[in-house]
Amino acid sequence: MNRARAVLAEWDQRTEASGARTPGEARRDDELQHLRAAVKELKRERTDLRAKVDAAATVIAALHHDNQALHEHLASRTGTVVILGMTRPD
Repeated sequence: MNRARAVLAEWDQRTEASGARTPGEARRDDELQHLRAAVKELKRERTDLRAKVDAAATVIAALHHDNQALHEHLASRTGTVVILGMTRPD
């Protein structure tokens, strides 16, 4: 049959015309559809998480800047900044 090109051509033509899929092809197509939907959902989730990380980084940078400014203000007012959790030398 592999050498009978006319038979193979007719076979291909008839199977394409009928649109019939084997059970294996149907499972494969269903799995592909499911995986494509999962990839789409994961991409959406990744985009949302990336936006949250960017927002968190912005807030952290602003808080760090504010913290530095407060330390500088306190240092200029009292001359000494005491970091909590550390003991002061006597």
